[in-house]
Amino acid sequence: MFGRARFSESKRHLCEAGGHPDGCAVCSAFGLLDETEVMTPTGWVSAGQVMPGEEVMTYSDGFLPVLRVTRRPSFSSRVTCPGHFWPLMVAPGLLGNDRTFRLLPDDAVLFDTDDAEDVPVMIPARAMIGCAGVVPCDPAQRQPVTELWFARPHLVAVAGGAYVLCSQGTGQTSAVVDVPTLGLAEARKRLHAARQ
Repeated sequence: MFGRARFSESKRHLCEAGGHPDGCAVCSAFGLLDETEVMTPTGWVSAGQVMPGEEVMTYSDGFLPVLRVTRRPSFSSRVTCPGHFWPLMVAPGLLGNDRTFRLLPDDAVLFDTDDAEDVPVMIPARAMIGCAGVVPCDPAQRQPVTELWFARPHLVAVAGGAYVLCSQGTGQTSAVVDVPTLGLAEARKRLHAARQ
């Protein structure tokens, strides 16, 4: 089955707050924050407004209808959220985005440069921490997260030009989206080389 590239360094999706009964077993570090704008045929709309059947822009196949939309709370515990789950604040330009936006650290994103010799690659979002001003930002309040589902994984246009992977199930995704996938260490090297 097709799947999501999961890049969590911790592989832990439970709160680290010492087994506290209010620990957040519902949080994960992938998906689109509801505030993230996605491109539709009528313009940019927040991910939280997208409904099944509506079309969004994909990297390889243009506008495609979303088959299913799931929404879940995130950062909803009353205990402190572990830093490796915090959303990343991405300044304009690094991913082709024309505006600042927040991205979850286990998302896979498209990274491309102006260098004609470089091929676009999919990288773990957390690889960008410390690059071009990308920093984790403390989620001070509950943040709804939306997942857009298709028949197979697709990179979806967000934030004025970036692309984030939206997918189904578990397993390999790179062959499905026709974009090579880099691991964390390789992605950091590529980012560092591109910024010099």
